[in-house]
Amino acid sequence: MIIVRYVFWTVLAAMGLVLFVFIALNTVVALVDELGGTRGSYQVAQVLEYIALTTPRRIYELIPYVCLIGALAGLGVLAAGSELVVLRASGVSTLWLGLAAMIPALLFVALGVALGEWIAPAAEERAEASRAAAFHDVRGTGPSTWFRDGNLFVRVSARKGASTLDGVSQYVFDDAQELVAARRALRAQYREQGDGWRLVDIRETRFSSERLELGTQESRVWLTSATPQALASKMLVEPSKLTIADLGARIDYLESEGFDAGEFRLAIWRKLAQPFAILSLVLLAASFVSGPLREAGMGLRIGAGILVGLGFKYAQDLLGPASVVFGFSPAIAVLLPVGICIVAALWLIRSADVRSSGGRPSVGCPNEDDLAAGDEVRP
Repeated sequence: MIIVRYVFWTVLAAMGLVLFVFIALNTVVALVDELGGTRGSYQVAQVLEYIALTTPRRIYELIPYVCLIGALAGLGVLAAGSELVVLRASGVSTLWLGLAAMIPALLFVALGVALGEWIAPAAEERAEASRAAAFHDVRGTGPSTWFRDGNLFVRVSARKGASTLDGVSQYVFDDAQELVAARRALRAQYREQGDGWRLVDIRETRFSSERLELGTQESRVWLTSATPQALASKMLVEPSKLTIADLGARIDYLESEGFDAGEFRLAIWRKLAQPFAILSLVLLAASFVSGPLREAGMGLRIGAGILVGLGFKYAQDLLGPASVVFGFSPAIAVLLPVGICIVAALWLIRSADVRSSGGRPSVGCPNEDDLAAGDEVRP
């Protein structure tokens, strides 16, 4: 138990330090990038608010790589001080060390779940809505969100509150795909009865074969099954930044409209697989420290961790979109890199144990290859 606590605090401290460094660097880069895009009402105060609100999402995305490099650094500290040699001499296996390093990683798994399901999505939603509102006047033009509701195509400029859309443009088509009406509303408010939206301050143009009819309305009801959870609060947020429940709502909505929901299914699998990705990377880090990187310096260990993390990220980023394009299961795209990490880690751990036991089944005692110059193991 003492050994577990010692490994736990050492690895946890390293992971915490790596997280602090990564977030500091990431925030500076994000701040510089956002300051370069200020215009209109989007100035320094709004930039700082946006950076603060998007920080939970950035932490969530960095957690797997923080755990990987933190485990390499923490176990590397033990290796540099010959503590790993002593632990191995006392009967501790490499696999056991990897499992012990997973305990602090479980705290980061819990942090990731809390950020990904409760904190980050709400903060990201507010950040994107405030940014969109600052960039554009609701009656103006600019980047916005489009979606379809039957024969109605809808454009939303921004969002305010939990159930209000700003700058709503609607284009109505008939069954022959002919445009029959276009309307623009200052805002849309979700009705408390839960049976649609109320459009406010409307300007409408109706098209016919003979003439155009222009008109205005103070308000009208827009009956639709699209709820704030499926539309208003999420249309300006990317799939990867939504909760699992919100992704499920978006999938149901897209499928009801006849659209492909592959991107959202991929996002769900990525969220479900993240805890396993974290633990597999930590196990791989333990196998590296006891195997190929056991005599390497801290700089080389961190560099190797960065390369492995980038390789893992690029593998998921490549396989994920490929699953959407080619139609194979997103579960394969997400879990294949995780499986490769686990297999590689177990192979390296077995090789390290066999080498340390001189080809015999590992009993925890190192041979002279495990002892750095000047190290001494006493009974």
